[in-house]
Amino acid sequence: MKDGRKLLVSSAVASLVAPLLFVGLVNWSTGFSRPWVIVEFVLAWVVTVFHLLLLGLPMLVFMHHSGRLSWLTVLGSGFAAGFLPVGVVTFPLLSVGEVGLGGWFDWVRMACPFGLLGCVTAIVLRSILLTLDRRFS
Repeated sequence: MKDGRKLLVSSAVASLVAPLLFVGLVNWSTGFSRPWVIVEFVLAWVVTVFHLLLLGLPMLVFMHHSGRLSWLTVLGSGFAAGFLPVGVVTFPLLSVGEVGLGGWFDWVRMACPFGLLGCVTAIVLRSILLTLDRRFS
């Protein structure tokens, strides 16, 4: 299997992980009885695909070509791909007035779960890539 196909297959599968976790955790308490669960999943998947295409894959390709690809860098880039877009949009200094310590903690508490979803997605992506490399090499 060619490298482009391996990357496409692993990206497609990995892009499903974060939306499944996000929608699952958000709807766990309601027993998935809300009628818009499918819409939430599709929207979360679209956001995940954009994060993966615009941030995650370029970082992965850069690390691979520079010889710095390891599990630690995969975790870091996954966290960055999930955290940065949400963190930039909700950055406390952009709000009107002075932001106290509580505002910074709220910002980190709100954006970190998206970074963790990025970590999980990156781990799944790298695991699938390694499995496909071993199987089709």
